[in-house]
Amino acid sequence: MVNFIKRKKIEIPLVIMGVLVVTSFIPIIQILIMTLNGGIMILFSLLVDDKELSRNFILAIEGFISLIGLILFYKSTKILWRIFSVILTLLFLFPLMVYIFEFIVTDKYFVQNMVAGFAVGLILLIVTLFKKRPSEKR
Repeated sequence: MVNFIKRKKIEIPLVIMGVLVVTSFIPIIQILIMTLNGGIMILFSLLVDDKELSRNFILAIEGFISLIGLILFYKSTKILWRIFSVILTLLFLFPLMVYIFEFIVTDKYFVQNMVAGFAVGLILLIVTLFKKRPSEKR
């Protein structure tokens, strides 16, 4: 029974990681995520006129919303809220990770998306492993 609970606990982050890593070879999902993120972030960039300041402001907003999504994921108990918080986190954390791993320059287009997808899944997995259920005692 304990193994079943632990396995159910980490299914969502492992599925997200698997989907992001496998689909990095044909990045349709990644393109959709980046396009949605760009559409949302353009609204924030209109608040700042300077290009360099706008870039830093957008990174700060993406990091802040990603952190909110991770906190919601940590606090959520119902599966619907977990899925919503994963989508929110994925929408802002994946583009942030792609930007962070921008130093990976190869002729293979999929490497950067694969590393970013693995990093997002790993972050979600770590948050899930730190989460304790109300019935669990440490």
